[in-house]
Amino acid sequence: MTKCVICERRPAVDNGTCGNCKAKIDSETRRHQPVKPVKFLVYHGMAVALVPNGKGTLKTVAINRNPDTLPENKLLNLNRYCEGYSRDMIKSFKKAVLQAHAC
Repeated sequence: MTKCVICERRPAVDNGTCGNCKAKIDSETRRHQPVKPVKFLVYHGMAVALVPNGKGTLKTVAINRNPDTLPENKLLNLNRYCEGYSRDMIKSFKKAVLQAHAC
């Protein structure tokens, strides 16, 4: 009988792991849920998602989705006037979109 490749104590059941180690691995994979974007920025046909990075700030992630399919309530179109945002904020948003797609 083979032993578990992780703990090397209990007998292996599935893929070389025991029941306890498999349960721990499954719980770890369920714990890390994908982070949902707070806002979507669109500038000249390029789309960027703003996601929380865990430090209280937002980080930009370039996405390859059609801007027309993004949800309207989270969408900020930088090609038009954006009410409620200062000029400096709009400039920094545009800069972030261009930097995210330059990489």
